[in-house]
Amino acid sequence: MMYWILLLMGAIVSLVAAVLVSGFMVPRAYRAARIATLSMPGDAMRTTWQALDAIGDWPLWTEQARTVSVAESAPPGRLLLRVHGDDGGVRSQLTLALSPRDGGVEVRASEEGTLSNPVVRLIRHYATGHAGLVTSVLTALGHETGATVDVRAA
Repeated sequence: MMYWILLLMGAIVSLVAAVLVSGFMVPRAYRAARIATLSMPGDAMRTTWQALDAIGDWPLWTEQARTVSVAESAPPGRLLLRVHGDDGGVRSQLTLALSPRDGGVEVRASEEGTLSNPVVRLIRHYATGHAGLVTSVLTALGHETGATVDVRAA
């Protein structure tokens, strides 16, 4: 009986060690990019920029226990944001570049950041991907402007 308990404990320790070692092999830095086309009538650039002015108040940030601050704003085409985690530290940097298109706006969004936790790095690199926040921001932008959103890989 003791043999099986030791064997099970050895298997668990080996699995945890394999996950940690694999996670440490994944790079800390990441970059995720997406392109969204917002289809809306009227002055799409102005409507989109007005929605981005209030980006810090979007429900998206409280849902994900994050806050956002504007690092650079160059209307009407570029916005640079710093995304802070629940500990207050800068988690990543989000860049939004807007360009007019017929019947709407094209928004190129990219997120750059680092992940220190090796388990999170492993999961995000191989299972969930890094583009979750970028996709959420573009979808929320469509919701805030009332536009139809088409998000695709950059």
